Amino acid sequence: MVRTSGCLRTLRYKPVYIYSKNRLKKLYTSLVVLRYISMKIKFLALCIFFWGILRSQINIVNLSLTDTSIAILYKGVDNKIVITGLKPHTDMDHVGIKGAGSTIKQAGTNQYTVRVSARGKCIITYFVYGKKKFEKEFTTADISDPIGTISGLWNTSMSVNRILINPFIMIISPGSYFKQDATVRSFKAVFVQGADSTSIYTSGSNFSPEQIKHTRELKKGDSIYFDEIRAAGPDARITNLPSFWIKIE
Repeated sequence: MVRTSGCLRTLRYKPVYIYSKNRLKKLYTSLVVLRYISMKIKFLALCIFFWGILRSQINIVNLSLTDTSIAILYKGVDNKIVITGLKPHTDMDHVGIKGAGSTIKQAGTNQYTVRVSARGKCIITYFVYGKKKFEKEFTTADISDPIGTISGLWNTSMSVNRILINPFIMIISPGSYFKQDATVRSFKAVFVQGADSTSIYTSGSNFSPEQIKHTRELKKGDSIYFDEIRAAGPDARITNLPSFWIKIE
């Protein structure tokens, strides 16, 4: 207190904090550590982000399917696999497969042929420098025997116009997504009109001009029987497909 003119006046002082050198050093070290941790978290976040983009670009697709978005491998046939979103194959790349009695063989740049012999799950993995970069799980399934069809239909009724839209025999495996690579080499079409019938042979899968002419003449209730259908795959081995019929509606 200070006495002034007979009065007492209180003097107020602001407190002054004095930090020791050790305390300042600890504070500085803490700030540096926090900054390092923050930068590391940001770096890891960026790595995860760009790795997610990279993974989203890579995909393993079965080109032997009519719907390539489905992860299925069929037993006993060549499944044509392609890895998309990659640069051309190098000696540092490697593709592995496991499960369902599976084997894989390179067929081109990022292209492979896969065969499976059992039902179950199969995993295809893509490696770079020995490190796993991407993998995809497939389900294996049985495939039905191939048959001949007109526009995917057989043993059913169709109009003449619908037959003539696609006048050729198409091979499918009923109940599956497998895209048959076999083609019809020859077949016989038997045109039945009442009590009369006419048989016409042709080479290839397309209707011959004479077969198209007889198809145009068919009326409701008439039929076409397709017989002696001979087909061949990439190995040129001839296979006889089952007969089928189409009734004119």
